[in-house]
Amino acid sequence: MQPTPFADQLAESIGYALGMIHGAINVKNSFDPATSKRSFSVGMTDIGEIYFLPRLMEKIQKVAPSVSISTVRNTAVNLKDSMEAGHIDLAIGLLPQLKAGFFQRRLFMQQYVCMFKKGHRLDKRKILPSDFFSADHVAIVSTGTGHGEVDEILDSYSPQRKVKLTVPHFVAVGHILQSTDLVATVPERLAEKMAKPFDLKYVAHPIKLPADCYQSVLACQVPQGPCQSVVTRSYFRHACRRIVSRPCQTLNACFFSTPARLHTN
Repeated sequence: MQPTPFADQLAESIGYALGMIHGAINVKNSFDPATSKRSFSVGMTDIGEIYFLPRLMEKIQKVAPSVSISTVRNTAVNLKDSMEAGHIDLAIGLLPQLKAGFFQRRLFMQQYVCMFKKGHRLDKRKILPSDFFSADHVAIVSTGTGHGEVDEILDSYSPQRKVKLTVPHFVAVGHILQSTDLVATVPERLAEKMAKPFDLKYVAHPIKLPADCYQSVLACQVPQGPCQSVVTRSYFRHACRRIVSRPCQTLNACFFSTPARLHTN
C-alpha cells in the first residue's frame, strides 16, 4: 500500500509539529540571541540582498551581536538539494523551485512599477502604454527567480519594448538608470529602496501585470535534524518573517515573539 500525495503532505506537517513539541519538552536551556554564536546560511536573490539584508543586519547587530549570516544566491546552487542537506537554513524570494518538503510563508505581494531617472520624459504622474513602448529599456533577465513571467507578458505585446540593454540581475539597475535615459520594470519594494540613493522616480506600470507575479516567500525545509537545530531555526525563521513582512515595534520582538515559547541551546 502506497500513501497518497495528501497523506505525504500530512506526514510532513505532522513530523514538523512533533519535532517542535519534542524540542519544547526535552531541551532545557533557552535560546538566548544575545549570547548565541550560531551562524545561519540564507538563500536569496539580489533583490533580497538589497531590500532585506540591511534591515536584518541592523536588528542582529543590536539583539544578537554574535550571530553571523552568510548568503548564497538562490540561482547559484541547487537550492532544493542544499536545503535538504542542511547547508542552507532558509530561503527568501520568489521560489517556484521549492514545492513539497518545504514550509513556505508568504511575506508580501507587490506590483511591478516603471522606473527611470528624474527629469525623464516619462517623469509624470501617469504614463500610457504608448509612452512605455516608445521608450528605450533595460531588461533584467533574472534566470531561475520567476521574474521571467513579467518579461513574457511584456514581450507578448505589439509593438514590443525597445530593449537597448539586457542584464542578468538587478544590482546595477540603479546605476544604469541614474546615468541613462533607459526605463526599467522592477518590483515596487526594490524601487522604494533605489529611488532616493540614485535620484530616481517610479510610477504605476501602464501594462496590467498580475500582482502575484511577485510573491516573496520565506521557506525552510521540513525539519529532520536534532531538536536543538529545529527550534533554533524556527526562531531565526520567525524573526526574518517579522522583519521583512512588517516593521517591528521593538527590536526584541523580532527575536523573542514566537507562537509558543520554545527552548534550545
